[in-house]
Amino acid sequence: MFTWLRNLWAFLAPPSPGGAAPVRAVPPARPAPRPAPRPATPPPRAPGTNPALRTDSPRPSPPPLTQSLAETLRCSEAQLALRAQAEAAAEDKYQIEAALHALKQIPALKSLADKFTRSLGRETIEIDEVVASLSHDPSLCVRILRMANSVAIASREPVSDLPTAVHLLGVNRVRMMSHALLLQRDTEGIAQGFDWKHLWMHALATAMLAERLDTWSGRHASPALQVCAILHDVGKIALSVVAPEAYPGILLAAWQTQASLPPLEVARLGLDHREAGRIFGQESGLPPVVLDAIAHHDAPVLAAPENQATVALVGVANQWAKLYGLGFSGDGSSQPVDLWETPAWAAWARTLPAAPDPGSFALHEPAWLDQVRHELAAFHS
Repeated sequence: MFTWLRNLWAFLAPPSPGGAAPVRAVPPARPAPRPAPRPATPPPRAPGTNPALRTDSPRPSPPPLTQSLAETLRCSEAQLALRAQAEAAAEDKYQIEAALHALKQIPALKSLADKFTRSLGRETIEIDEVVASLSHDPSLCVRILRMANSVAIASREPVSDLPTAVHLLGVNRVRMMSHALLLQRDTEGIAQGFDWKHLWMHALATAMLAERLDTWSGRHASPALQVCAILHDVGKIALSVVAPEAYPGILLAAWQTQASLPPLEVARLGLDHREAGRIFGQESGLPPVVLDAIAHHDAPVLAAPENQATVALVGVANQWAKLYGLGFSGDGSSQPVDLWETPAWAAWARTLPAAPDPGSFALHEPAWLDQVRHELAAFHS
């Protein structure tokens, strides 16, 4: 009896200061819930760093990727109203065509045509080549780095070197952005009175969407796809150069009446931007597939049979860029409700082994479209 009581007391009594605590078989307890961590104080920012470029914090909404017609025409709303009251006199078609043939080539366009011709026989281009080309243009380097930091990536560190940026974005994307920026710079110098930045943004978005569509369909289009997409609206810039007094009124009429741009161009100038772009591109030495994309992206069946797949793909991407408000194309017409029934979609679907299913179309991914908006905003900011 006493032995039992002594053992019970030894079990229940607290351990002596110098002795070891007795071992008891008790079930493990659940850990208490951890309190929510308090926000840490951000470390001091090193000189020269930009917290907006970090990818470990939520990205702000990108700025609007469209601009008003007044901004495009570099005028105030009051000046725009005065232009709307002015009568539009028809221009001489033959003089417009002669001016297009005589228009001095945009240096960047000529360079793009030459690079495209040289690259047709090359399947791959090394990152080192692209980096070496970019390194000669500090402004372009900054834009590429800014765009790479805008992409949602796993790394929590800012991208600070060109090779990493090119690797993250991809060689094709970087080349496409480089071409667009060089063209934008050159056209700013010749299209006086026009701010075509958002037209190039629309062209870039069209190229990115065309690339996405091409990957989604599993069919590899012509190597000229990016050039075709970037230059599909170059005729608008050409017309704004050869008819600087008339073209603002045409854009204004399309904007006010929500009418299609080509008929208004024909009524005023005798030809539309598609034909103007074809003439200008021909004078600049662009290859036939690019000329077909410029002239027939709204009606791909008119292109040469060997070019119809690429031209149709550019046409579909052009419609999607308009639908999502990626840039400003200058056309005030309302977009069709069902893009799957447009001539461009029908022509593109006929070139595929099986009809694509719109319901599984990859562009329904909002995250990808959000990334496109951030890339365009970062590149053009």
